[in-house]
Amino acid sequence: DNDLGRLIVPAQLAVVERHLADAREKGGRVVGGEIKDREGLVVQPAIVFDATPAMLCMQEETFGPVLAVSKIGSVDEAIRKTNAETFGLAASIWTYDLRRGEKWAASMETGLVSVNDVMSHYAVCSLPFGGVKASGLGRRHSEEGLRMLCATQSILVHEFPANRPEFWWFPYEGIKSKILSWLVWLS
Repeated sequence: DNDLGRLIVPAQLAVVERHLADAREKGGRVVGGEIKDREGLVVQPAIVFDATPAMLCMQEETFGPVLAVSKIGSVDEAIRKTNAETFGLAASIWTYDLRRGEKWAASMETGLVSVNDVMSHYAVCSLPFGGVKASGLGRRHSEEGLRMLCATQSILVHEFPANRPEFWWFPYEGIKSKILSWLVWLS
């Protein structure tokens, strides 16, 4: 009878409870958030209205069904506050003006930004998925995600003439020194 799953680990229930209690103590209006099944780790989704930067739910990742909402006076203020945050996994912009939405999205310091969407990034495997700042532990999906699973190695074989060192390697004497000095002077 739920559209929302349980928390992943028991310790996360304590985090959700701590964040919601902290928000209430600091003047936030919390709607929802009741523990539906403590043993089963099921928490009713919660919205924290009037969230402030001093609240734990605005300073730490909750990893639970908690949405913190604060009033913002302008798009520029929203972008500035988002970019000042410690975390940077995702952002979502909602607008009728797609051109402006795309411009705003490009100025967000997050690993992924959706315009008029919330979840599609995760489903589109050709797009890299991952955050920046304290949310940045690499990427999954796309070519970037595949590269994270690889260890690259460069191999260079000096073939001709095999009995002589590379031209730009030691010793630097005679004509080699003059040519290298000339090349450095050119740069």
